[in-house]
Amino acid sequence: MIVMMFGFGKKKINTLASDKKESDYKKVGNREFWDVSIWVFGFIYRMEPLRTLVFLSTSVLSNFSDIVYTFIFAKIIDVLVKASTNGVSNLSDIYPYIALIVVYGIANRIISYIGVISDYGLRMLTEPKITRALYTRLNYLGIQTLEKPQVNDRIYRASESTDYLCSYMQGLVEILSSFIQIVVTFVIVVKFFPIFVPIVLLVSIPFYYTDKVHRGASYKFIYDHAENSRSAMLSSNDLGLPAKLNEVTVIQAFNFLDRKFFNFKIWYEKKLVSINTKRRFFNNFFAFLGDLAVYAGFVVVFSQLVKKVISVGDVTFRVNLLSRFQSSFTHMITMINNKMEQALRMRDIYLLYQETPAFKDGSIEHPKLSKGPEIDIKNMSFKYPNTEKPIFNNLGLNIKSGEKVAIVGHNGAGKTTLVKLLCRIYQPTQGEIYVNNQVLKDIKIDTWYQNMGVLFQEFNQYPQLTVRENIAIGNPNEPVDEVALHLAAQSADATQFIEEFPNKFDQILSEKFKGGVRPSTGQWQKLAIARFFYRNAPLVIFDEPTASIDAVSEYNIFNKIYDFFKEKTVIIISHRFSTVRNADRIIVLDHGEIVEQGTHSFLMSNNGYYAKAFNLQAKGYSGSGGE
Repeated sequence: MIVMMFGFGKKKINTLASDKKESDYKKVGNREFWDVSIWVFGFIYRMEPLRTLVFLSTSVLSNFSDIVYTFIFAKIIDVLVKASTNGVSNLSDIYPYIALIVVYGIANRIISYIGVISDYGLRMLTEPKITRALYTRLNYLGIQTLEKPQVNDRIYRASESTDYLCSYMQGLVEILSSFIQIVVTFVIVVKFFPIFVPIVLLVSIPFYYTDKVHRGASYKFIYDHAENSRSAMLSSNDLGLPAKLNEVTVIQAFNFLDRKFFNFKIWYEKKLVSINTKRRFFNNFFAFLGDLAVYAGFVVVFSQLVKKVISVGDVTFRVNLLSRFQSSFTHMITMINNKMEQALRMRDIYLLYQETPAFKDGSIEHPKLSKGPEIDIKNMSFKYPNTEKPIFNNLGLNIKSGEKVAIVGHNGAGKTTLVKLLCRIYQPTQGEIYVNNQVLKDIKIDTWYQNMGVLFQEFNQYPQLTVRENIAIGNPNEPVDEVALHLAAQSADATQFIEEFPNKFDQILSEKFKGGVRPSTGQWQKLAIARFFYRNAPLVIFDEPTASIDAVSEYNIFNKIYDFFKEKTVIIISHRFSTVRNADRIIVLDHGEIVEQGTHSFLMSNNGYYAKAFNLQAKGYSGSGGE
């Protein structure tokens, strides 16, 4: 029976009528439930081994308190009945049992106290460790793995379930404790009422299966609609973030996004309520049948008392034991089904930890460079996973050590993709990227990253940090260099507005914190640029670094980039042709191919793609077609 309970069987639950697509939902089988449960227990145990063992021990011991108390009280009742029947006023025979109750009560209180504090400590201390373990795992898996739609859904479901990891492990301990208790009560019950055990087992079978099926249907529904639920919650977030409410309010999109969230969530929750209402009905019905079996047992026990086969104390003990055996058995079934249901949720976390990076890390330690590396791209082809359209096809490009290169082109030309390939977020489909004659994919990733600094289009903002920390995080493993930090801010044209903040470099950058301020988008971008000036890496890549910055600051920043990073290799990605004219070499990408390259003067005299685009942009800025 116990083994049977630990599996969902092979037959699939029918897809709900509202679900038109074929579901990839799979039930947890015997082996997988065992694997998930062992993994979760080990996961928590490694974080808090002592508290886990103490909680396990106290849970098992506490589960026997009712049986022990019932046995002692049954003995006391027999002494009292005997004394009242014989008219004896001396109750000295009862004193040992009272003493036993006191001693056991003290021991039980101590066990209970230890159990409570171990339980509380386990939950509180594992919470930050679980959160840390999850984001550490995501960092290990890498962006290419995390961008897979199925992995995204798994992360979404896993993030909703991490809070239950500790309670899941505690539930497993509770199941173990209940199982031990059932075994003990089984041994006792089968001695004086052997027919009762198979009756309880028989009645419990339909209770188990109906409970299991409806729980499975509930999670199947949640699983199938994870993506839609994720979409609805994003709409909800858009309505709750002040930074997004500006546009939402002006374009009057509040009601539109509200419907996207609310209509789906109401339909979603109604479906879950319907499924769980059915589960509760059948649970109560079959639990009542179990109660009838207990009542039948009571009749047998009472008849034994009338026949003077057993004492009043025995009646108390056996009636209590019958009730406890049936309720414990039903409770354990419910807990097993509950853990099976939760195991479906835990499986997402479990599988996330079984997920491997899209590609293996290299093994070669790359030294910390003092000057910019040479980058050589040879016959490189690349297409994004699950797509057929190539971004690059046999691309060849050499960037010399210390060269300042600008890469320009229209949106979708492959500029940002090239950055991701250089960062080894993705790997080429064919061909290789070489760094100082070493194949990039063979380099240990952390030793490569220590030599590069990248400012992405979607740069990070750290509003919980001060200005100083927002810049210094560019080189987080070294003590803060105040001189270099102020120089970086000056080079990013950020010093003036920083000095206007009430707390200057110690200013918190969010109005949600006491004394905080909210920088403009352009100010945030200047801080991000300062961060990478401060990093001062041998290879520096700026991907659209001045998209939100005024023209004067943009001019100042670009002029400083080339002087600041002397002997460093600098790659600037930009769609503003006028800002890259001072680069050593300008590379023009179009549909993943290099169509032109050279200095600004050469490309203008060539009167090709670059010259036409430059003049078109210049005309848009100044109303003339000149340089």
